Amino acid sequence: MNTKLTRSFALLSLLVSSAVQAAAPANDTFEKATVLTGRTPILLAQTGASATANALDPFVGTVATKPVRSVWYRFDAPITATGVRLLVTDNSGGLKVGVFQLTDPDGSSGSLTSLALGTSPGPATTSTLTFNITRSQRYYICVDAVGAFALTLKIQGQTNDYFDDATVLAGNSATVTGSNDNASNDGDLPASIPNTTLQAGVWFTWTPSFSGAAVIDTNFSEYQLGAVHDTILAVYTGTTLANLVVVGGNDDGGFSTNSKVSFTAAAGTTYKIWLGTFQSNKRGSFKLSYYPATSPGEFYLVAPVNVSESQGSATVSVRRLRAGIAANVTLAAGVPSSGTAATAGVDYTALSTTLTFGAGTEEVSSASVPLLVDDLTEGTERFGLALSAPTAGAVLGSPTTVDVNILDQSGTAAPSFLTGNMSVRENDGRITVPIQRNSGLGGAVRVVITAGQESDGAKLGVDYNLPSGTSFDMAPFQTRLDIPVDILNDGIYRGQRDFALRLSSSTPGVSYDGSDITFLLVVIEDDDLLVPAPGRASAFYDNGGIAGTIDFTVSTTGSVTGKVAMARGVFSFTGVLNAAGYLVAQLGPATGPLRTIQIQLLNSANKFYLVTLNDGDLGSSVTSGATVTNFNKLSPCPVAGKYTFVDDGIVGVPQQVAGLITVSPLGSATLSGKLFDGTALLANGTVDPINYLTVGTSLYGGKGRALLGTYLLAAGGVVTTGVTFKLLRPGRANQTVELPALDSSTAGRVAKYVPPPANTRLLTVWSAGTGNADLNGGGFAALTTKALTISPANKVTVTPLLPEKLALTLTPATGMFTGTVLPTGATTPKAIYGFLVQSAASSVGRGFFLNGITPGRVVLRGP
Repeated sequence: MNTKLTRSFALLSLLVSSAVQAAAPANDTFEKATVLTGRTPILLAQTGASATANALDPFVGTVATKPVRSVWYRFDAPITATGVRLLVTDNSGGLKVGVFQLTDPDGSSGSLTSLALGTSPGPATTSTLTFNITRSQRYYICVDAVGAFALTLKIQGQTNDYFDDATVLAGNSATVTGSNDNASNDGDLPASIPNTTLQAGVWFTWTPSFSGAAVIDTNFSEYQLGAVHDTILAVYTGTTLANLVVVGGNDDGGFSTNSKVSFTAAAGTTYKIWLGTFQSNKRGSFKLSYYPATSPGEFYLVAPVNVSESQGSATVSVRRLRAGIAANVTLAAGVPSSGTAATAGVDYTALSTTLTFGAGTEEVSSASVPLLVDDLTEGTERFGLALSAPTAGAVLGSPTTVDVNILDQSGTAAPSFLTGNMSVRENDGRITVPIQRNSGLGGAVRVVITAGQESDGAKLGVDYNLPSGTSFDMAPFQTRLDIPVDILNDGIYRGQRDFALRLSSSTPGVSYDGSDITFLLVVIEDDDLLVPAPGRASAFYDNGGIAGTIDFTVSTTGSVTGKVAMARGVFSFTGVLNAAGYLVAQLGPATGPLRTIQIQLLNSANKFYLVTLNDGDLGSSVTSGATVTNFNKLSPCPVAGKYTFVDDGIVGVPQQVAGLITVSPLGSATLSGKLFDGTALLANGTVDPINYLTVGTSLYGGKGRALLGTYLLAAGGVVTTGVTFKLLRPGRANQTVELPALDSSTAGRVAKYVPPPANTRLLTVWSAGTGNADLNGGGFAALTTKALTISPANKVTVTPLLPEKLALTLTPATGMFTGTVLPTGATTPKAIYGFLVQSAASSVGRGFFLNGITPGRVVLRGP
């Protein structure tokens, strides 16, 4: 046999086999998800062939199952929207899909919440998944496909954002309202358009039953109240975006900068209407009218709600929607109104006039109602306006009656602040705080200013003064009064402070209502030379999808060094506080997602810093306060020593973690121990001036985190309140037991641990040498208790040994106990891990074991 030839054929066979087997898709893993951009991304040539599964993949498909092969897509929501649609076309015959929201953006895997699941009914079919999104949140799509498929994502800013979702206009004549505020042309512009710089379009369809001259307009559209919406209209015939034919288009042919398209309609023909704006124009609300050119229209009133009796007259506008042929309407002033009635001939001049609208005329604004000054104190009075008697078949719309308030300049009204917030600098000296009144000027009023300290502690007489007392008088017809306030410069950097001023009146009969501004917050910006507060501090974060700890040190010169522990990993940073007491540092590599830490000195005297962690990748941020400490040999940390910690867990998980806390004389702290699944834990942090411990660490290769916050007692005793332990393991959607959910347990026990002298039992409850071990969960159907004997050398004997085969070993130096147990139905012993809690009244030892994927509890106690 020719051995060389045989080997050559074998090698050739391997090469051919490798070539035939296609490489896995680039987006085979969650971490390499294809990024979808725009509002309507369309991906045609996709495939799941040769894709692989991952243990962390979520369940997909209508009958949720783990995917056999998975490819991933992701997008960041550009807007908040309902009814978002994912269209998945199965081109090979075997497809399952799921849409998920990244509800914990702090993990590189994160925790996904399922929004929609679907299964292909067969080859060459398209499935539609509908869900809602929130602006700036991240979303993922997981597809399990045998072969080729296509994806289309449609993010609707409005319900009729897309051509296929056009709103159907009913009848031959009407006016509808809508908005193009969040609309987009992404993937939805017709092939032929009147203008190439259009944006934010929405779609309508209209099928008139008449033939002849027709009009479509956007008259009286406003992108916000009182602001004309500069719209653009385009009208087409056709059935798809590709075959649309322009019927007409217009920019400013309607009222003001509104649009108007006139054309000859054919009965039974469906017209496609696009309504939007130019790229540089604002978006917002609109009115869309459609009607035959012979329409007489619909009249309605636009009138001021409030007028002053001294302004001379009140101008009233009458508008007409669907203005086709000429028509008239009657306007009357002096009709009955609600409230205190104004008197015609004394407060205003009654009138009744016919307003003439020519063909195509939309508005008449020449009508005015004379107002009369009577120099009497009457308070607010009202008169009514009404439209009536439209001609030529026109109708009355809404509103056609309006009440107008005449504000009396006589009487005595309460003044108010102009604003609710002011910001001043410490060296501004004397400032003035203005107060004003706009009506009720006929009488004098005495106002009272009172000052109060707010949370950030500006003090009367130290940081500011009211030099003229607290009572101030406004004379009749005086509209404004400036209150003097002195800002005091102490020459010491103490950070930002604020105080409040409150406004009231001591004049009988004068009161305030909800429209008056009676509270003013004044913020004093410190402009003195920054004096850094040196020391070390830790801060605890858990909000907005970010959780972790920061440990940092500030020198006397303002240099800062520290590290952040979060699910993304542990990141070190350095920097120097600037002249304003700020430091902003980037976390992680420059090529990775933008994450920054900001440290701001708020108060040197209190050594208080404000720390903000920003995750720029997803726009999340969280802020926490931190007070630095300066423990040293002469003034050591008062709670230095060893403490045992056990977590009482959550429902379904009897125990999450047990460990030993070690605090140094300088306030440094560590938590070493294990999680219930056997994962080793080593968290770092500090103790603050009020003996609150903060430690944290990253777990599972940067895909999880563990945090602990608790008070420590120097004199012993057990802390059971305010103990917060948080654990996140890497998970995605439909988490099973191998991916536990976030534990936000506040049920834990922390106690100082003092190793016993030689030949002394660890705990006083075992002074007689007897105790018990309670076992439950993890395979035990019911509570099982084993009797213990503890020797003076802390050796443990368990009787009877069978059938659980419980074995325990105590470590006096740390309070840790380890061992093994044989749960019901198990064939191999399971490892036990736990810690003792000294000074406890009954349950003095707590730990756990893992039987497969099910955690169990071990409780050691006295007899």
